[in-house]
This record gives sequence, C-alpha cells and structure tokens, in this order.
Amino acid sequence: MQFAIFAARFLAICESDHSQTGLHQGWTAVNPFGTPMALAISHMKRIIGLALLVVGIVLLCMAYDSYHSAASGVSRVVTGTSTDKTMWLLVGGSLGTLVGLGGLLTGSKKT
Repeated sequence: MQFAIFAARFLAICESDHSQTGLHQGWTAVNPFGTPMALAISHMKRIIGLALLVVGIVLLCMAYDSYHSAASGVSRVVTGTSTDKTMWLLVGGSLGTLVGLGGLLTGSKKT
C-alpha cells in the first residue's frame, strides 16, 4: 500500500505542458513529499552548497591556526615556505568555500 502511495506521488498528473523538461505532456515528476523534482534538486544544491561553505570556512580556520603554529614557523625560517599541511588546508578551504558559494548562488533559482 505504501508503495502505491509512493508511486502515485512520484508521478502526478499536471495540467500544463512540460515539454521543455522532457516529460510527456500532462505529467511532471515529483518527489514522495509532493514537491516538484526541479524544486527539490534546487533545494538539495543549496543544502550541499551550504555544507561545502561551512567545511571550507572550517578548513580555512584550521589553515590559519596551522600557519601560526610553531612547526610552520620553523618551516618558514628553514625553507621559506609553510608546511604542506598548511598549504593543503588553504587550498581545500579555498576550494570548498568557492564551490559552496557557487552552489548557494546557482541552487537558489526558483522554478
């Protein structure tokens, strides 16, 4: 019985033409909660973008702490550069922050 309810909610009859989505006329894909799939995907992009933004900021904070550590200070004196850990934290934090912001900005389109 629950599968029938799930299947009925997954494909709901719609009055408008959705030919641009590749679906048959009169049908639109919805998730089990009744939300159109395009809107659900948009929300998912925003959630993933927010998670990546938070992870990126945490990695940048860890990179800041690592940069000001004693080991990084010794490495800068001896080699002239920071430790590999600090560099990887900076790169990962920067990428996570940029991808997270991109996900938040592109995932917020209303459909």
